[in-house]
Amino acid sequence: MKPESIAMMKFYKSILSTLLIVLMGVAQAQTGTATQATITSGGVTRTYTIYVPTSYNASTPVPLVVNMHGYAGNDQQQMEYGDFRRIADTANFIVVQPRGLLNQVTLANAYTWVTDKSVDEGAADRAFILNLVNEIKANYSINANKVYCTGFSLGGFMSFDMACFNNNTFAAVAGVAGTAVQSHYDACAPNGSTPVMQIHGTKDDNIGYNGVPNVAFSPASIDVEEYVNYWVNYNKCSTTPTTTTLVNSDTTDSCTVEHRVYTGGTNGATVEAYKVINGGHAWPADTTTGGLTGTAGALSVSMTQGFRNGDFNASKEIWRFFSQHSLSTRTGIDEEAPVVDLHLYPNPSNGVITVSVDDYSNTSVTVYNAVGVAVFTSQLSANVTTLALDVPSGMYFCQAVNNTTGATVTNKITVK
Repeated sequence: MKPESIAMMKFYKSILSTLLIVLMGVAQAQTGTATQATITSGGVTRTYTIYVPTSYNASTPVPLVVNMHGYAGNDQQQMEYGDFRRIADTANFIVVQPRGLLNQVTLANAYTWVTDKSVDEGAADRAFILNLVNEIKANYSINANKVYCTGFSLGGFMSFDMACFNNNTFAAVAGVAGTAVQSHYDACAPNGSTPVMQIHGTKDDNIGYNGVPNVAFSPASIDVEEYVNYWVNYNKCSTTPTTTTLVNSDTTDSCTVEHRVYTGGTNGATVEAYKVINGGHAWPADTTTGGLTGTAGALSVSMTQGFRNGDFNASKEIWRFFSQHSLSTRTGIDEEAPVVDLHLYPNPSNGVITVSVDDYSNTSVTVYNAVGVAVFTSQLSANVTTLALDVPSGMYFCQAVNNTTGATVTNKITVK
């Protein structure tokens, strides 16, 4: 039998076996609330699931983690598989799991992200993520300096795309079992230092550690070591890392873990790499924290599922990494700067809106459409200002920025 035929047989076997697995495994109790909702981005209805811990109080801005699923997964599966919920309960942050769009070319009803085509073709997905962040900011009290992005497989590709093309929004990014395709790697253009964490198995059968996939439907990607070195050099970190071998606490998973930390980067940026030796295409999760229960989706789970590492919990390590970094460190904006008190009315409106802010001095207002394009901008000259928006009906985001303190707030507005 031809090698490609054997690969496809493994592929279909993986799908069938995955479909037989109960999607919601037995998990330890969560105390927060998970809600599925939709927004309109680029004229398309997009779905997401948000997890809010019971410790959340609107009087205190909290961090936000964007957690993206892999190919053929979805938002609710990723909430289970790459689980941050109990960490969020303890550390008090909000987690949002976006859902990709259906791709019926390779597998019917498979949700995915456009990360393996041209950079321009992926713009709609990136705009959705930015619009979703703005949506959460408009409805919850979010610390804009502590917004982070992570994902699994193609969700990891998406995370690194955000680092390359939209890192002004994210204080740090992390990817599990994903890097970038060549065209996105070549076009990568971050703005300022960007802390990055990479977690990848050396026996990944979907996204090869050396960049060469072992199955026909997976994208050829950048070699993991090359990609780590790119971020080390870009951030001007020391090229000599601190290297440790994790305790092999799970002797049944057939793999061990090397952890490298590169420090000394610009504005405190660090790069971390977890090399899961003999690890497969999987999100590491130790059993002591309730991991190893969820599935990632038919094509996202490891083709050799026994190689899901149990020596460490990727979600815990990603949050540890995220919590060290703030956007204010890169931008010089005071993390404790007061938030702009922004009020918009009427809402919905016919395009004529009144903007009220607590301090108009050196404050500008920009209105963005659903795909993140600025359609109006103005420097305020009074605490109460009337704006006439000559725009089509739809949802918009109004962002006020105090250009002295750097304080920013974004509110959603609907034009009828």
